[in-house]
Amino acid sequence: MSALPTTCGLTVLHARGRRLCKTIRADGTLIPYDSARTFDLHHEPLADLAGLADLLRRL
Repeated sequence: MSALPTTCGLTVLHARGRRLCKTIRADGTLIPYDSARTFDLHHEPLADLAGLADLLRRL
């Protein structure tokens, strides 16, 4: 039986020129997400929760 990996990670999806989530502005205006068909996938290794917080700030 093989050992489980000791590092965690997150897969980030990116769609060039497309919005992948709804945006709600402070005035209540809603901007819907776009229809994306192709994505770029990128793996981000994470050591701990602080690393996750840093990644989320960069996104």
